[in-house]
Amino acid sequence: MLKKSQIGERKDVERAKLKVSQPDTVQGPEQPLRVDIPREYHKRLLKMKGNAEDTKVTVKLLVIEALEDLFKKYEEGNGFYPMED
Repeated sequence: MLKKSQIGERKDVERAKLKVSQPDTVQGPEQPLRVDIPREYHKRLLKMKGNAEDTKVTVKLLVIEALEDLFKKYEEGNGFYPMED
């Protein structure tokens, strides 16, 4: 027999379904990016993730933010490596 707390909608189950059914970003299809980075960078990313106020922040989202900043920097012509237009 079910207890009263087991009857009806389970909010935790609904949140879990939503989490696994949605990508981390809504920018379109994703493609893997295989990059080896210094171990220290990886440790720092994990520390940033752990220190984030929003528990939904992932290392992936931090890297995407960094890439967006990098793209902007190069679009403004401020990148370290010279680029052709």
